[in-house]
Amino acid sequence: MQRLIIYFKEITASIDSAMTMQVLNDYGHLSNFNNKVIVPMYAKTNQELSPINKLLAEKNFLNLHILVLPKSHKIIRSLFLIAYLISLLIKKGFSSKVIIVREKKYLWFAKILKRIFHFCLLVEFHETSLPEKETQKLRLKHQKLLLNIDGALLTNSSQAHYFKKYKYHLPRNHIILPNGLDVTNYSKVKRASLRSRPRVLTYTGQFTSWKNVPLLFEALHYLPTYFHLRIAGGKENSPSSHLYVNKLISQYNFNSRASKFHTWLNDLI
Repeated sequence: MQRLIIYFKEITASIDSAMTMQVLNDYGHLSNFNNKVIVPMYAKTNQELSPINKLLAEKNFLNLHILVLPKSHKIIRSLFLIAYLISLLIKKGFSSKVIIVREKKYLWFAKILKRIFHFCLLVEFHETSLPEKETQKLRLKHQKLLLNIDGALLTNSSQAHYFKKYKYHLPRNHIILPNGLDVTNYSKVKRASLRSRPRVLTYTGQFTSWKNVPLLFEALHYLPTYFHLRIAGGKENSPSSHLYVNKLISQYNFNSRASKFHTWLNDLI
């Protein structure tokens, strides 16, 4: 019998999205080990699903099933996803059932469902899984989120340092993926000798609020003028991305020190 794995998070039907590609690749490979994997996806048009289906076929992810959400308001899509999730939990014929949660707002509901249905609840930690700020009251609230879950997947070693610093108790079953940079490994590194000018700092991430791109512009104020900033991030080559970067360049008056948005890293080489 197959194990049922449900990714309890809506992702966008875009192969340009780093999150979408991460989920499809990670859980696509997992589906090859006698697991039936369900991934909810929102597509504005049916044409957006074609590259996704082609990718799954090319990688032979035959047991990864896309749940296409209705083209409606986000609240309607969430209700549809919840109803579908409950129908799967009621359904028999699986050796076990696993729900993977990525965000706090879904974790609360998943924990309620766990009181009713028998399944394994795992949390995959990303930026939106972590507290936005720390107070004693919020710490108690966030600690409750970590109770009564079966396991946690930390996607960066800095997350483990964060939980340890604020004295959180992690689930007994948790693993840490070796992503990102562990700054403790570089505490004794001597300062590099870079004589070429200008020195260009390049950002290749997304423009979502928790990435705090404006902080890069703030930091540039404290560096010598031969430091330049090059923004090469964003989800896609869209007018809103260009507008966002140009607004920051104008706001911080860095027309000569910050370059405009580029879509592909190849443009920078």
